[in-house]
Amino acid sequence: MKSGFLIPLLLFGFLYVAVMLPQSRRRKQAAALQRSVEPGSQVMLTSGLFATVVEIDDDTVIVQAAPGVELRYAKAAVLRVLPDPTTEVDEPDEADDHDGGNDGESGPVSPS
Repeated sequence: MKSGFLIPLLLFGFLYVAVMLPQSRRRKQAAALQRSVEPGSQVMLTSGLFATVVEIDDDTVIVQAAPGVELRYAKAAVLRVLPDPTTEVDEPDEADDHDGGNDGESGPVSPS
């Protein structure tokens, strides 16, 4: 009789770990993302629209898709915040180039 109770208990434990925990993590990440949105941020919306945040209300965000074009979306429509294009990105050093400076291109080929 104990094995009849153990199987449903193990099944519930497996479903909890496989379904509910990842869903909880995604929900927490989405909430953190929505808190990180601020005016001036470059964002990508769930519709694929790239825009700049102009104003934030309680549950809506106003974005500028083009100069003079402002759109109102739900905060949940913000898929991700894009990195600021004005921040510097570390360029690889010349010393990190392991092929002797050759960028995968061969030099001019002389006719034989």
